[in-house]
Amino acid sequence: MSKFQSKKIKAIIFIILGISSPILFSITFQRGSSTQSDTLFNPNSSITYELNYTIDYQSYYRYPTIFKIWVARIENWSADQSSEIIFQINPDNIVNHTLDEFDIYNNSYDYFYKEMEGISGDQSFNLQYQYEITSAGIKYEIPDNLTLDNYDISSNLYQYYTSYQPYCETNDTGIINTSLSLTDGLSSLNDMIEAIYLYVVENLQYVAMTDSIGAAASLSTKAGDCSEFSSLMVALLRTVGIPARKVLGISLVDEDPSSQTPKYDLEVGDVWSYSTDEDNIPGHAWVQYYIPEIGWVSADPTWGNSLYQTGQLDVLQYLNQMDYLHLITTIGDYYGSGIEPPLDLLDSDEEGMPEFPFFYPIGNSTNYEFNFSLDFKIIEVNISEDAPRENPDWATILLLAIGGGSFLIFALIAVAVIKKSNSNKKAYYNYR
Repeated sequence: MSKFQSKKIKAIIFIILGISSPILFSITFQRGSSTQSDTLFNPNSSITYELNYTIDYQSYYRYPTIFKIWVARIENWSADQSSEIIFQINPDNIVNHTLDEFDIYNNSYDYFYKEMEGISGDQSFNLQYQYEITSAGIKYEIPDNLTLDNYDISSNLYQYYTSYQPYCETNDTGIINTSLSLTDGLSSLNDMIEAIYLYVVENLQYVAMTDSIGAAASLSTKAGDCSEFSSLMVALLRTVGIPARKVLGISLVDEDPSSQTPKYDLEVGDVWSYSTDEDNIPGHAWVQYYIPEIGWVSADPTWGNSLYQTGQLDVLQYLNQMDYLHLITTIGDYYGSGIEPPLDLLDSDEEGMPEFPFFYPIGNSTNYEFNFSLDFKIIEVNISEDAPRENPDWATILLLAIGGGSFLIFALIAVAVIKKSNSNKKAYYNYR
């Protein structure tokens, strides 16, 4: 983390660290009655919701300053998610606004540059989006006869998603030895993926992290949060020759940060409200791997670990399937390549950042307010009749599963405006 040059910024850091207590990184599954207590959700279901997404920045600095921000748009991602912008309200007096439709992962970004005029002029930045999004629960059936031989190893997709990246160290001896031992004697892709998933689920201890440490470090310490769970699974899959990548987003859960509760039984009119003001944004990370003739398949080893810790539900519910409560905001492992204009990073030798969930802001004001909010409202529900209608009856525990959404957002705020006039700062995203 960069050294900050004002006492106020240092104070912000201590506040950030203070709010990142384990209770903010936990998820509690409430007791309830169900005739299908062994099933959390029916994957053959979907929900449609309206999302109002707002970023507010206000500078109170006496002299003119600048404010730049890259904002990831919420995209269509195959069968998992469809998204449409209903309206977009851009800030006033913008010097530059561009839309970069594709980075290397096919994420797209709005870029804004604004000159704040000083205490007597325009000092505000307000950006609003309204999306209509459909999130689907999907179960993928991977044929047992698929093997590594089914991949086109000369394709760009295969080469890229089986390669080394920072925080996904496929060249690490520990990663290599572990992946080979887990898949020794296995030929079916399905069996190999299950062995790796179960290893991560059963061997990592959930610990809320203040920085992303990557796959090799999490394997060594056997600890991490959803970022490390996902990075380790991706690295192990890549090492044996299965293309894989990390997914970042939001888990739609009860907005009370002390009791983040998934609600699988949804109704039209249900709402969630998250904001930095309320310290309750439930950021999350999970995994996708590429299967020939099927495409990208999802798994969530962190939520699988939560089920494993209770010992009452099948941990495979989050392997080869995904519920309708996971909203994808960006896809990828190490961001920077293909983003235009390029991310303005601290050091000239830096090429990217490990995680880019929502936005990347830069400014040089030292007196400011910043708020990010997400307001969801369910407008359509297509829950299969055989889906469980209430949360299953299993012990109420603090499951360290979604992790530091609150910490992430406040870290973003601290980074947003700490650049002094002739220096660049780098934002390291700590996404849980």
